[in-house]
Amino acid sequence: MRAKNIFKADKGIKCPFCRQYVDGYRSTLTANAAVQRFLLEANKAANIAAAARAAAERKAMGQQGPAPAAAAAASSAGSSSSSAAAASGGLRPPSAGASAAAAAAGEDQTWNCGGCGRQNFIWREFCSHCKRPCANPYATDKLSQTKKVGRGGLADKLSQTKKVGRGDWVPADILLYGDWDTGCCCANAYCYTYATDKLSQTKKDLSAVSREELVGYIRDQGGFSLRKGLRDMGVSIDGQKSYGSVQSVREATAMFGLKRVLHIAEMLCDPDALRDASLHYLGNIGVQRVFESLAKLRLAFPPDRPNKDMQEWTAAHGGRDPFACLLSALLARSLEFCMHDKGVYVAQCAANLASNAELVEMAKAVFPLALPVSRDPRGVFVLLSLLDLFSQRIWEDTVNCSLALQAVDLLCNQFSCSDKQLVHTCHHALSGKVVVRAIAVSMPRTPALKLAIKIASHAATLAGSGGGLTTLMELMQLYGHNQQAAEGLRDVVTMMCYSLQGQMGRFATSKDEAAQEMLLCLVERLGHEQEVGWLDSIAQELVGCADALQDNPGGMEILKFTLSQPCMDLDNISAHISDMKHLLGKKALLPVVADVMERVGANPLPPAAPKYPAASVIQPELKYYLSQGWRTPLPPPPPPKAGEPGYEEYAAQAAARAEAQAAAAAKARAEKEAAAKARREAAAAAAASATLTWLHTIFTTIGMIAMAAVGFFEIKRVPVSKSLPVATVYVGFIVLNNLSIQLNTVGFYQISKIAITPVVVAIEWAFYSKPASPRILASIAVLLTGITLATVTDSQVSSRPLGMLVAAINVCVTGLYQVWAGSKQRELGLNGLQLLHQVAPLSVALLAVMIPLLEPVGFTNPGPDTVLGYTLTPGAAFWIIVSSMLGLVVTLSTFLFIGATSSLTYNVVGHMKTVLIVAGGVLLFGDSMSAKKLAGLGCAMAGIVWYSQIKLGEASKAGKQ
Repeated sequence: MRAKNIFKADKGIKCPFCRQYVDGYRSTLTANAAVQRFLLEANKAANIAAAARAAAERKAMGQQGPAPAAAAAASSAGSSSSSAAAASGGLRPPSAGASAAAAAAGEDQTWNCGGCGRQNFIWREFCSHCKRPCANPYATDKLSQTKKVGRGGLADKLSQTKKVGRGDWVPADILLYGDWDTGCCCANAYCYTYATDKLSQTKKDLSAVSREELVGYIRDQGGFSLRKGLRDMGVSIDGQKSYGSVQSVREATAMFGLKRVLHIAEMLCDPDALRDASLHYLGNIGVQRVFESLAKLRLAFPPDRPNKDMQEWTAAHGGRDPFACLLSALLARSLEFCMHDKGVYVAQCAANLASNAELVEMAKAVFPLALPVSRDPRGVFVLLSLLDLFSQRIWEDTVNCSLALQAVDLLCNQFSCSDKQLVHTCHHALSGKVVVRAIAVSMPRTPALKLAIKIASHAATLAGSGGGLTTLMELMQLYGHNQQAAEGLRDVVTMMCYSLQGQMGRFATSKDEAAQEMLLCLVERLGHEQEVGWLDSIAQELVGCADALQDNPGGMEILKFTLSQPCMDLDNISAHISDMKHLLGKKALLPVVADVMERVGANPLPPAAPKYPAASVIQPELKYYLSQGWRTPLPPPPPPKAGEPGYEEYAAQAAARAEAQAAAAAKARAEKEAAAKARREAAAAAAASATLTWLHTIFTTIGMIAMAAVGFFEIKRVPVSKSLPVATVYVGFIVLNNLSIQLNTVGFYQISKIAITPVVVAIEWAFYSKPASPRILASIAVLLTGITLATVTDSQVSSRPLGMLVAAINVCVTGLYQVWAGSKQRELGLNGLQLLHQVAPLSVALLAVMIPLLEPVGFTNPGPDTVLGYTLTPGAAFWIIVSSMLGLVVTLSTFLFIGATSSLTYNVVGHMKTVLIVAGGVLLFGDSMSAKKLAGLGCAMAGIVWYSQIKLGEASKAGKQ
């Protein structure tokens, strides 16, 4: 998609694969109207460029006919000539027609300017550099007139040994087998490239060329111009790197000497010549190959294995070898090399090959220029290369380590001399990386610590840009290579918190992911440093905007991550959760608390000993101290060392402190295990509720059969279809009641129990035409109001949607069970004992089917939390039997009471039980009696008395009638 480039070019755009001119485009996105419009403009431009090419072709060929015919004729002439040349086994002389055909076919031909030597495209009429006109763009020099190989032509091995002049075209398949040299990187039969004979690359001997000539060769041909000279020292090169071992260098030098190589080095030791050769798109590659070759020469002839030529060179150049002299010339123009897009590659190559002492010299030359160099991305890479090499190589070099650190101190001083310059530098990610890398190398030396503190003090300003955030995060990720450096960087991080204090909520609620990532990185580092005070301060700020974090998943994740840090105290976590409850409400807070506590449970145990002797002096309350004019606390003195006064006392205190912390850790571990055990037992108890109910029902069935056998009541059979509905709602009442109390809060469960009474009234009125009188409804309303006041104590009674659904179904099923327990007795002509005798066996069967659906039975893996894996102890068996007997009494009394009275009266008696339980707790166990609870009990008792008076009145009227 290069419509704009087509408009600018004289001849159009070429396809990068087939090298043919583009005559049009087609789209694979046919439905996109915008693409179609753009392609239409591109095709128009391609047509204009094609017409321009045809006009240039006709002008060059001296023809006036249409361009397609001219191109076809030229192509035909070129093809026939190539065939004739191939048949005769030689090369044909060039012709204007063949050159025009090649131009029309899209081949990259060039011509050399006679004035400046610059290469120009074949379609240019004037030199692009000196504007000198070209007399015949398709002319070639005398050496190349008889040596042209046409496109598609073949050449036998005889023709491969002939010299080919510069600018000739040779198919790549010939280049693969002949004695040719090519810069092409793809051995493709359709690719054509410039080719030169190896012996004709440089017409002059490199050992005799002048400095200007050598620079011109390097700029013109890159590393290929030096191939012959470097081959004499056993090094071969290509466009990417040099090849040669120490042994090959020694053997080649013994045969050919170092005359050419040392002359090349001598010519390039001039700073201006090295600059002119390096700051060129081809010349910088040649200079890099020279540096690599001289480094191999240094390895081949170390001081303990001298070479005569090298000794003479060293004596003549003040004891420096060729590589050192070339590096000295580079350092004399270091600013130009660091700021140039080609010279920077030469500087990096020299740094990678330099010795440690030479690296120090490079640093001394480049680091004083850090401020201007760091503003350019190319200079940044040079600085980063030097700092990386320092961090990798200087620590084991006892001679140069201190000198290198002094150079890095100089770099740190350059950046910290001006706060404005420092902030400007850190606002750019690449420049800030240089500053942080310098701090990492030099810590804990004073210049590096001073620079880091300055950056941290400007954290609030740097957090306003993406580059500044990147610099802050990289600074947070420095941990130090020893204890002193680690403590210094800990203080840098706390200083950063001091600068950002009050803005944590803004970062957490921000839509900028980089700001949230910076805050997350800061919390992680504070947790690593065990700075509990700052973590608590950040958590307090985030809790203050918890309502805004609800709609921001990234911010809520930061809040959870802060609260779940291993060094956070559980009391502080509970306090923050309590504060969040007022902002979020209990319903929204529950998943947050569950997630935080799950993370806290998965945290590793805190270490037995603190990481540092004392926390950082920079604490959250420092800003308040400074605002009040109070004296800031001084840092604690360093602990005494062995043999110093007071060391024994310090060691005893440290041992006692470690013992106390170990005991606290053991206690925390025991509490954690006990809590886990309690959760497992609670889960097992909850899981066993259906099984226990099934055992109770079995005992009830056996009890009813036994009572019938002794003649306690007469057995009366009814169809299963008549008694199955009662058994179904009985089982549903038990199962759903257990699920409701597990899924809902206590307050919501109490409300659901209170709601059963209105449901019973509604069912009797809707399905059995038994409406309650207004006085009955009023007394029940008074009763339920009192029960609500006395039992519902939660300030929030909301529940999860699933719990609300289960509670609603439970209320309906329980109401229906209570109504059917009385109505089915009258409908089937049974009393309570006879109906329970029919319902109990069916309930046993239904519960047996439902147990595998509700509980982990453990058919395949009977673990401790499964039914089959439960260990039945004698005490457990005793209490199961007792609870089964009580279950028989409760179920039997329910059927008998509802049969004798009504389901509504049964509900009123149940609420009377609730009143007695609450009053007994106050009287017998000392429970608190609030005014609300007392009013509720009084109101409930008034409702019960009123309801009883109404029922007694109705019974007396019925007796009189």
